[in-house]
Amino acid sequence: MRRIVQRGFTPRSIRALEQRLRARAEAIVGAARARSGPVGCARPGFNGVKEPRVMAG
Repeated sequence: MRRIVQRGFTPRSIRALEQRLRARAEAIVGAARARSGPVGCARPGFNGVKEPRVMAG
């Protein structure tokens, strides 16, 4: 069972999964922006942001 599951978690398969998830996320955000204008969100420590913030509008 472990061998079967491990095949799905090779570095190659994880990179492929990441690419698909990134494309889906970009499509979702793009659709949200098209409907409602700029949308943003940041988490602490990401891209130098120290405090959490959410922007919409």
